[in-house]
Amino acid sequence: MAEINNRVLAALLVVAIVVSLSGTLFSLNMIRTIPITPITGYAMYDSGTANISIQSVAAILVDPNYDSIAFESGYTKTGGGAGEYNCTMRVNGTSEDPQQWNSSECGGQWNSTWEDVNGPDGDGPTPIVVYNDGNTYVRLYADINTTATEILPCGDDALGWGGSGMFSWWFQDNESKSCNATTDNGRVANYTNWRNWLNVTPDGDLGVSGDNNDLACPCLNFTDLHDSLAIGFAISIPSHIDPSVIQNGERKILIGINATDKGSAVDACDGTMA
Repeated sequence: MAEINNRVLAALLVVAIVVSLSGTLFSLNMIRTIPITPITGYAMYDSGTANISIQSVAAILVDPNYDSIAFESGYTKTGGGAGEYNCTMRVNGTSEDPQQWNSSECGGQWNSTWEDVNGPDGDGPTPIVVYNDGNTYVRLYADINTTATEILPCGDDALGWGGSGMFSWWFQDNESKSCNATTDNGRVANYTNWRNWLNVTPDGDLGVSGDNNDLACPCLNFTDLHDSLAIGFAISIPSHIDPSVIQNGERKILIGINATDKGSAVDACDGTMA
């Protein structure tokens, strides 16, 4: 093989450099023509959305701290005279300002001291408190699972109560403006069940009743601090009570609270006060 002298090597080197530079210039020129979005130093903006839907819920809750009334044990005094006597005890008002009252015929823990010894911390019993726990207006009904004849039977009907004792209840705002702003607009002026002692007329099944005697509140608000109802209860016990009542000891009365949804519109309560 012939030897390659220095001039030939130099010529080959020059050709190689020219070809290499030509390829580099060609590549750079091609890159410049490609539309590439810069990665650094380029401001970009877009937007998104967040969607939320609020569900309409009708719900009520009996406050666990105010879910019962304990009348404790006692007896009805006869007064030493002829005729029929009865002990009547009442609890109403609100959870913050409960009211208790008993007649002079009440004996034992039913007498005038019962309000001091029965309740927590000596404050006496309180009414039952029901909250509107949803976000719609509700119409409230109350019912009990028994009758006074079953719980407090008597040997006769000297008092004209059908041969038994008597149950009554009382409905009022526990927080102001709860039963459709009753404290300032007078919309329950014709609602005869409001803040009156009413004889209980049970259905027995604790179902929603169409009987106005069981209507606790035509339209209970759902706004916080204005969404609770107080239910008071009264019991009248004749002196001529059937001995079986004494023998059977404690008697329990179950109060059922039912609600129907009135919706959340501002005029949902119009026309429901009577």
